[in-house]
Amino acid sequence: MRLHLFFIFFLLFIAGCSTTQKPETILSQESLSKEEQLRKKEEPKKLIPIKDPHHVLLDHKHFQIGYDKKYRLPRYVKYTVTREQLSSKIAKRKDKFIPDPLLQKLNLPVVTSKDYSRSGYDRGHMAPAADFSYSQEATDKTFVMTNMAPQKGHLNRNAWKNLEDQVRKWGCGEEKITVITGPILQDDLPTLKSGIPVPHEFYKVVIDETPPKKIISFIYNQNDKTVSYKERIVELNKVLVKAKLTPDLFIESGVRTISSIDEWKEAPCR
Repeated sequence: MRLHLFFIFFLLFIAGCSTTQKPETILSQESLSKEEQLRKKEEPKKLIPIKDPHHVLLDHKHFQIGYDKKYRLPRYVKYTVTREQLSSKIAKRKDKFIPDPLLQKLNLPVVTSKDYSRSGYDRGHMAPAADFSYSQEATDKTFVMTNMAPQKGHLNRNAWKNLEDQVRKWGCGEEKITVITGPILQDDLPTLKSGIPVPHEFYKVVIDETPPKKIISFIYNQNDKTVSYKERIVELNKVLVKAKLTPDLFIESGVRTISSIDEWKEAPCR
């Protein structure tokens, strides 16, 4: 009888242990999956076909780069980001600039951080690291050298940075935006000692993905320092012509290509 009662208590003890461990396991998975949850919210990117023989598409999952082998610079960098992602501060900025591993896989010449050394120009992010703070992986990837272009320090650290800050406010106000950025490439540009061309101008196009969809476009130049983003608004067609880009990179059904600055909602990213 005693043996029988002992066996019953033993089974109850085992059952009790198993039920108390399950919630702990679930909580542990939830606490570790914040970054993964945000990453899953990213929609599959539409790949833009590249027909020019000098162009190669580099898909870094969180953003795409239309890279120009001739100029060794991006023609465009494109990504979509949400309010929830912009409000998440998971990642830390490590400032580790690296050659693009996707170029290495394609056996193409890479750009290194040394190509900018003692040039007097910053390694200017086209897709800013701060837009990807929801993921350490994504933040680290923004430091591939194919995401960089030579920018004067007073542009990169002032006027251009202020525009990036403003775009994040729109992202948090409009809930979801697509951003397309790049240097305006052309022949006969001055170059760094390494041969990397120095663009005179840079563009940024912001697409509001929440109805009513709209677009706003900007072109900055290397001499911009304290200029307001309101002074650099241009029509999308001017970006298309100067940067030699096709409309299908930007325009989808139902998107207005001209919008007033007053139409854009902004909010702090918390």
